[in-house]
Amino acid sequence: MLNRFNYEYFSHPSRDVMFPIGKTPASIDYIAFYVCEGGTVDIKIDGKSFIIDANTLCVGLPGSIIGIDQVSKTLKGFGAKASILFIDELFIPNIGGYYTHIKNSPCTKISRQQLSTIKKLTEIINGKINCNEGQLSFLVAQNLLNSLVYEIISCYANGAAETQSSRQDAIFREFMQHVFRDHKTERTLEYYAGKMCITTRYLSATVKEKTGYTATYWIDSMVTAEAKNLLRTTDLSVQQIAQEMNFANASFFGQYFRKHAGITPLKYRNGG
Repeated sequence: MLNRFNYEYFSHPSRDVMFPIGKTPASIDYIAFYVCEGGTVDIKIDGKSFIIDANTLCVGLPGSIIGIDQVSKTLKGFGAKASILFIDELFIPNIGGYYTHIKNSPCTKISRQQLSTIKKLTEIINGKINCNEGQLSFLVAQNLLNSLVYEIISCYANGAAETQSSRQDAIFREFMQHVFRDHKTERTLEYYAGKMCITTRYLSATVKEKTGYTATYWIDSMVTAEAKNLLRTTDLSVQQIAQEMNFANASFFGQYFRKHAGITPLKYRNGG
């Protein structure tokens, strides 16, 4: 339960630690960040090239297409990745503005103080995640994760519009709150538009405008992340997971999971 957010920490230099992404650009279904302390990483995000060097923070958002071109031998840094599920616990004002800004400008320079704070939080969280001290330790790690997210967002605050949230921001935030709460049982755009008393067309257009992705993409991403979490962190059978997530049967669940994860549920559970 302690690592239900699929939190993974990595640092360099280390012979045993690799980036969670490779040279071939691929779409990610998690949130990730990397802080460079020295050396360089040449990276492509959504077709744009970036050089991550000392005192640079880079964030990858769900749906981003990322590939690493080159890593210098002198690279020193650290980072982490986590499931998008833990955002359910956060309230981020102007989330649409921050998302859009980070999506368009994923890399930013940070101060030594900001780097130090992020590093300390990351190392403490990694220790708590892996110590298996029970529910209280999990709650500590969860709250530290929240602090880490806010600290990272603050590094982008100067570039994101910090004016009063727009109507589009409010719609996006409300939509994501409904998806976080109901994704285990509801997967249709019509359901969420109905909950918000707006048309599916208006909801789709608003979410697409704020994030670059459709509302359906966010629903499917959340459902797939939840399914992955249940497959990897519980002993529930595929049939039981299908029932818990309101699929008609295990076959329908398997088809849905394979379509969005590119692998069968059993192969994913077994480490595929």
